[in-house]
Amino acid sequence: MENNSSLFVKQALISVISDLGLEKKAFSFSINQNQYFGDYSSNIAFLYQKELKMTPYEVACLILENILKKDGINDIFQKVVAEKNGYINFFVSEKYLSRIVSYFLKNDLPFQNFLGGDETTYIIEFSSPNMVKPFTIGYLRSTIIGDSVAKIYSYVGKKVVRDNHLGDWGIQFGKIICAVQKYSSIKEVVESNEPYQELLDHYLRFSAEEKTKPSLTKRASEIFAAMERGESDVLKIWSQIRHILERGLNNIYSTLGITFDTISWESSSRNGVHPLIEDLVSTGLAKISQGAVIVEFDDENLPVVVLRKSDGSALYAARELFTDKQRFSKHGNELVIINEVGVDQSTYLSQIYSIECQLGWCGPDQRFHLSHGMYRLEGVKMVSEKGNYLYMLDVLSFAKNKVADKFKKASEEDSLKIALAAIKFNDLRNNHASDVEFSMETFTDSSKGTGPYVQQTACNIRLFLQNNQRLYDAFDINTLTKQELLVIRHLEKFDNCLTSCVLEVQCTKLAVYVVDLCTLYNKCSFSDLEDSSQDNFVTVSSITEKTISLALGLLGIQIPKQM
Repeated sequence: MENNSSLFVKQALISVISDLGLEKKAFSFSINQNQYFGDYSSNIAFLYQKELKMTPYEVACLILENILKKDGINDIFQKVVAEKNGYINFFVSEKYLSRIVSYFLKNDLPFQNFLGGDETTYIIEFSSPNMVKPFTIGYLRSTIIGDSVAKIYSYVGKKVVRDNHLGDWGIQFGKIICAVQKYSSIKEVVESNEPYQELLDHYLRFSAEEKTKPSLTKRASEIFAAMERGESDVLKIWSQIRHILERGLNNIYSTLGITFDTISWESSSRNGVHPLIEDLVSTGLAKISQGAVIVEFDDENLPVVVLRKSDGSALYAARELFTDKQRFSKHGNELVIINEVGVDQSTYLSQIYSIECQLGWCGPDQRFHLSHGMYRLEGVKMVSEKGNYLYMLDVLSFAKNKVADKFKKASEEDSLKIALAAIKFNDLRNNHASDVEFSMETFTDSSKGTGPYVQQTACNIRLFLQNNQRLYDAFDINTLTKQELLVIRHLEKFDNCLTSCVLEVQCTKLAVYVVDLCTLYNKCSFSDLEDSSQDNFVTVSSITEKTISLALGLLGIQIPKQM
């Protein structure tokens, strides 16, 4: 649309502040859940009460007086009200809502590319598992949150690179090679029925045994040191193991419906990481301490980070720096890198970001940690080496069995879509930053407010539209029922929801938005309408289904043919 209400009023408020000669400040502009207070609300008046020596209400009245003079306000809003409590409430007009309906009908992909136009490239790095570890439910959050944020960014017009930074180098590969040599052979693993699972079992067995046998850890370190030196015999085994692990991961990603634009291998840094470390030492940013190379920070909250051990082995932090150096070299100064990884990595990433800023590769606003809380089983963080984990595919199998019991008409393909919807949606609707107590029953739930509930609503609407194919010429905003009008008012806020997801780098609001849309729509009743009003409901149904389908797609969820 040439104007969408949320962006328009934000710009109008900023313009008013400028006209009043005030400094621009970050104000909130939120959706009102209670329609009695209008469609949108802003706290902007509270930010200037001290500066203007006025009450919030007086500031709100001053802003209101000036915003009503802005061109276009009366085309979008029926009224704007300065409330006694200091908030400013905005009521979208029915005339504008009628334009929204027309816009949704004419556009298969509403608001696509509406936030594009800049030259910034966004590398969104997500999933990024340690390859030798089982792909447990613990990897799910990074995988699906990153996938959805990348989809939203791309849809609104941002230039996105979806990257999976695979951990295929480091001491853990020394351990898995040692494990294969100790418990089996690479030949036996390759020829086994399930080579991927066999490798994981060997690694977990080794991790348990090394706790009481330090000699195993020492041997693994020696093997990794040989990898670092480029010894061909050990690199040959490493390459075979990596290939098996890659195929296993790709099967999991395929089942989850996850794709990437690029794979950045940790191992690709091995030839360039040591020259980078030497450069950091020569510039004084890093220093040698007891044979190791470390970086110390002025910020007392950031501990020392080790780039290279005294035995000459580079550590993960150094390889991460080299990877980012390559990224900035390829994409230039406009690059923003978003790392979707657990909140427990916050300190580590702050160390990396600090070093990169000091090197002049980027500014602070070009590195962003999209963090998520941890999954916990019975209050304990999941750690595969401690046996406290659930395989992702086992959870999916459990969900599919529940789906088969509840949705008898669903095909095998549709059962997978419904099961994935239950698992993904029940995570995505949670606050990303919060820890989640994982429950197999809760995360595979299909009741009201879940992913299957949203899928079911879309399926029901599609069936309804097939049985009621009508033209939309008779649509009249003035004859909508009160409930239908609430649906349209909610649809009008779709662009605001997408904007919030981009600005806040999250997708939870989209999950909440689409549940609320389904709840509002499902309160409408077609059978109770007069014939003259049924065309309205067909139109409302059509654009509701379009929005649900789009929202689910951006959340990485497909709609089944039948439920």
